[in-house]
Amino acid sequence: MFPLFQNPLLRFLRREWWLAAIVFVIVPLMAFGRWGLEFALAGSAAFLAAVSGMTGAAWLHGAIAAFRKAAARSASHHRFLCPNCLRFGGFHFGCAQCRALVHPFIINTDGAYIAKCPRCRRSLFGERNRNVAAWCERCEAVSDLDPHHSRRVRVVGVLSPADFETLCKEAEAEKDVSVDGIRCSWKDDGKRLTYILQLGDLAHSRDELHALWEIEEIWTSADESEALKLGQSIDQFIVRARLTDAQAKRFTVCAPQKEISATVNHVLTTRFGGVRAGVSAAEFIREDEMEYRIASRFGDRILNLSARADAAQSSSVRADR
Repeated sequence: MFPLFQNPLLRFLRREWWLAAIVFVIVPLMAFGRWGLEFALAGSAAFLAAVSGMTGAAWLHGAIAAFRKAAARSASHHRFLCPNCLRFGGFHFGCAQCRALVHPFIINTDGAYIAKCPRCRRSLFGERNRNVAAWCERCEAVSDLDPHHSRRVRVVGVLSPADFETLCKEAEAEKDVSVDGIRCSWKDDGKRLTYILQLGDLAHSRDELHALWEIEEIWTSADESEALKLGQSIDQFIVRARLTDAQAKRFTVCAPQKEISATVNHVLTTRFGGVRAGVSAAEFIREDEMEYRIASRFGDRILNLSARADAAQSSSVRADR
């Protein structure tokens, strides 16, 4: 049932409909005699129009609010990755107390018409929406609405516990847990959630919504003395993940060494798509954010150059005239 019908006023009108019948039908018939029928019909029509108008206005309010929030998320490139199952999904809401699914109309309208959870009847809106959570449609678990509904998402991988510890230390990661059999951690910098996955823990392949398939870059600090172990770890990951050659070639491996040994380079290039040397742990963690800022500045520069070119062309045309 559409949640608007759970509004206290509409619930009262649905339950006590006979009061409206008395006021708008029986009373006019008794009070105005032969003219009562006309008054009854006019009053009933006005009452239904008022209820329909209020309901339609509330529905339109919810639709506009939903569109604005969806547009804002799209413009900001925000995505939802459930920290409980590591699957990407839509932006759904739940009650932080009983974990029940809450209709987005209630959240998008900030509780203007309904402010309670449909299951436990607790208030969803208080200080900073403390009882509203992000709800995962796959595992039906809840997580904090902020940051999981208001961040961009980047997922990276490592192949060894030592590299995992190095990246987590550099990123000052806030979590270190095992999710779906994979050790993972994440860092919130206020704009982006960076997830670090220990790919060596992977026991079998995952479905297409899993964060595993979001990874495009892997970081490794292995040197020539660890080349054999590195190759075994990579082969184990490829077999367990059931990667095709095309899927494996999609990965780029980053290493902190400025010059990668021929042995390690051979191990990496024969299995993955590319190798980038001289990428420290700090640069690797912050790399995506740097590229995003550079791309933004470059885009602004292109727009400015285009505007100048248009202005120059317009001036030339006026001069010719």
